[in-house]
Amino acid sequence: MIEISEDESYEDVEIDFTFSESGPEFGDLFTVCGYVNPNFPPKGEFNFESLLPFKISQIDDYFGIPFETNEGDEVVVWLYPRIDGEVVDRHPGPFSGLRLSYCTLRNPEERAKLFLELASAIEKNYSVTLSQSIESAERKIDAIVAYWSRKGIKVGSGESLEIDY
Repeated sequence: MIEISEDESYEDVEIDFTFSESGPEFGDLFTVCGYVNPNFPPKGEFNFESLLPFKISQIDDYFGIPFETNEGDEVVVWLYPRIDGEVVDRHPGPFSGLRLSYCTLRNPEERAKLFLELASAIEKNYSVTLSQSIESAERKIDAIVAYWSRKGIKVGSGESLEIDY
């Protein structure tokens, strides 16, 4: 297991995906929600059907998987569009990549599986390069869980949600 610093124990675990070729426009990306946005029709060059089982929704200017119980954070996994390495909002695209973000401290331990499965689905179904391996992200999640466990705090608990950082 890797050792992390106190600062790292608060950080979200992120994986950036960069498309090998031209990326999706907003209308294409919006189809991860399971329907077409009438204001932004998809160009049809990207098929995000493989991500539909994850029940991704538009949340504010971004996308995410909202929680289904009252445990943990309000959004389990965030999905952000990126252009030239930077997260963008209110942008029509095309996007050069996506960022997945997961807050280990704020979510019950078993929810990490959702983040890792979504990352695997993106890697498997789209021509992308990753900023770090999924295994590396999993090791960081495990290290954060262990860090807080040593302090007597269970990730995703009411106590973890009260931690101000």
